[in-house]
Amino acid sequence: MARNIKFYEQYSMVCQVITKPSRLLIIDLISKGKMNVSELQEKTQLSTSSLSNHLNALFKMGVLNKTKDGVYAYYSLADTSLLKIIENMSKFVLKLSENKAEFLREE
Repeated sequence: MARNIKFYEQYSMVCQVITKPSRLLIIDLISKGKMNVSELQEKTQLSTSSLSNHLNALFKMGVLNKTKDGVYAYYSLADTSLLKIIENMSKFVLKLSENKAEFLREE
């Protein structure tokens, strides 16, 4: 399937949204089940403002779903296929780290 530049622009935008370390942590936590802001704040130790910005960015990009239950907003993953991408990237990063460590030992 041939892809055009618009596809890669969108691809890049999604990557930019999910590649911040705090957002990867949020995605990892939410992958285990829906969580509200208080739970996420406790686990991430992010300020309310910072956490809110990250959640809004992930929600706007379509990475997270948000549901209201009384006064609480709960976040969940919109599509679990994202987890496979993150898992594969994690494996790649670990492999790079191992190769770099091996390279440094050789010097």
